[in-house]
Amino acid sequence: MKPIKNCLAVLCLLLFISVQGFSQDKIDRVEPPFWWAGMNNPNLQLLIHGDNIAHLNPKIQYKGVTIERVIKVKNPNYLFIDLKLAPALKAGTCNITFLDGEKVAASYAYELLGREKGSAARQGFNNADVLYLITPDRFVNANPSNDNVAGLKEQSNRSFKGGRHGGDIEGLEKSLDYIADLGLTAIWVNPCLLYTSPSPRDRG
Repeated sequence: MKPIKNCLAVLCLLLFISVQGFSQDKIDRVEPPFWWAGMNNPNLQLLIHGDNIAHLNPKIQYKGVTIERVIKVKNPNYLFIDLKLAPALKAGTCNITFLDGEKVAASYAYELLGREKGSAARQGFNNADVLYLITPDRFVNANPSNDNVAGLKEQSNRSFKGGRHGGDIEGLEKSLDYIADLGLTAIWVNPCLLYTSPSPRDRG
């Protein structure tokens, strides 16, 4: 009987592991990916994406976090959760479970981070600021060694008006004093791309 009991135990363990793996993989994206405790605005909306999750009902048992509303849309792969965060909310991992009836079909560990000291006093930009829109590739090229990436279809060519010119983030950083001397108080940076290993599409 012992071998049979051992086999049953192993099968149960494997089943448990597979169920756990399934529950973790069911949710493949949450936006925003994390949040902070102690924010002035107590409202937080989460976008949940996963395969056919719209029929699931989310539940949270974390002190200071309550679900105000669950929004279901036509696309079966999305859920929206409106949360209310208490002023005394503590940083930690908030576990969100997704129920299919009474059964837990998926779970997600959502991080609520602690704010750095002085974060609440940090001032954003307002109508007193002068905003400067910058396209880094057309701004300052501080490091010519990163202009061209092996395997990338388009290489740097300053003579081509519509091509890549080689401006970089380092050039932007080194120009902050220059920007401030112009009387500008805030910058808006156009999307920056980091080229590591080009995809087959980039190779042409």
